[in-house]
Amino acid sequence: MKIAIVIALARITKEHNDYYLIHTTETEIKYIWKCMKVVIPPALLVLLQNDTGVVLIILVGAAFVIFSSGLRNQWFIFGFSLVGVILAIGIYLFVYQPDIFEKLLSSHQVDRFYGWLDPEGTYNKEGFQLFNSLLSYGSAGLFGHGFQSVIKVFPEAQTDFIFAVILTNYGFIGGLITIVAIIALDIIILKIGLDSTNQQDKFMTIGIIGMLLFQQIWNMGMILGLLPITGITLPFISYGGSSLLSYMIAIALFIDINSQNNIMKNRSIIS
Repeated sequence: MKIAIVIALARITKEHNDYYLIHTTETEIKYIWKCMKVVIPPALLVLLQNDTGVVLIILVGAAFVIFSSGLRNQWFIFGFSLVGVILAIGIYLFVYQPDIFEKLLSSHQVDRFYGWLDPEGTYNKEGFQLFNSLLSYGSAGLFGHGFQSVIKVFPEAQTDFIFAVILTNYGFIGGLITIVAIIALDIIILKIGLDSTNQQDKFMTIGIIGMLLFQQIWNMGMILGLLPITGITLPFISYGGSSLLSYMIAIALFIDINSQNNIMKNRSIIS
């Protein structure tokens, strides 16, 4: 669904820009409303499944497409201000009104917050996995403990915590090589998409890159204890069928875009 939403938003954006050559507040509100009608229903359905991570990915991908559409700067200010206000309210409730904060979220989501902020203090419950991963890769040094080394057990490490396994086995160097490979993939995808002469392809590229960057940064951030644990996978590295399938669809689209780009280049050379 997250790839389908980005494709739909890219089409809406292109058609809107082709129809409205001059952007006004009224036309931009119409555009945002069209986008929200595509984004909100599936995001709510996923949220009801208690999968906050995928909801965040969908919203970030949508935000990247919308903000690349040519909206005026006022919308950027409004968007960042809104996010800032929501975060400020959330932090205030968490610190000063924990009872209200816990009522707004499910017990599973609340446990994730406490496990992130105090993994050692919640070791026997929600902090178990994060604290064990910190102990495992924290002693790995430059080159790690070696392939398939098990220092501390953290369940289902092949999914959300695969980066912790890489750090444990191959240390700082292994983690650095992984990050370089991820950045290289992102750059290749971005170059292919932006080389396209089709505006819809460019908007789709921005949306998918936004989702990839968000997942990559959030996954590695939560492994390092910098961000809350939300069940977000590391694309193309974490084990998981649906996540891999969705991004392989995106890769197939970029292979096709690259083929079209090469055809256009050959035509221009011949002419």
